[in-house]
Amino acid sequence: MNSFFTVCRKGIIPVKSLSSEYGVSEVTIYKWVKEFTPFGEGEQMITPKEVVAMQKEMLRLKQENEIL
Repeated sequence: MNSFFTVCRKGIIPVKSLSSEYGVSEVTIYKWVKEFTPFGEGEQMITPKEVVAMQKEMLRLKQENEIL
């Protein structure tokens, strides 16, 4: 799956071709790339999906802390 995102990001194969090949819409491919493409360097790489999960957890912990 990692090579799939590399192909999309670098434009090696047009998204339209990938869409036809895998039977999913172009919009879905763009969403996947946006959601699962990590950013950062080395071991500090993190996906946007992981950032959202951490933000939700931080909010939950802050709310829990206010109760205490």
